Amino acid sequence: AIWVLKQASDKLPIELDEAAVMDGATPLQIFRLVYVPLMMPSLVAIGTYAVLLAWNEYLYAFLLLSNDRDITLPVALGNFLAADDSPWELLMTTGFIYALPPAAIYYVFRRYMVGGLTAGAVKS
Repeated sequence: AIWVLKQASDKLPIELDEAAVMDGATPLQIFRLVYVPLMMPSLVAIGTYAVLLAWNEYLYAFLLLSNDRDITLPVALGNFLAADDSPWELLMTTGFIYALPPAAIYYVFRRYMVGGLTAGAVKS
């Protein structure tokens, strides 16, 4: 995340900052009105990546949650497979429902994803 943001911020020209100062903008206004909109594709790409990593977290939930009533959906899917007679129709339905939110997040932010992840790929 830091690398992507560093590459995106290096791409921003310093003249924008100087022009905003000449127009009387405060440092907070420069950040909010100049930098954040220009770095939005990178911020959305990093945010989407972080949400998907948290959504798919299995190991910590499996190790730290001991009560069967408080387990997360990835752990529940793993428990389905650990059973002797796995209910495959329930497993496939739950897996499909589990995959819907990440797919929806990707389709909502897909135009930002390509621009955000390739922001610093080419040296200019």
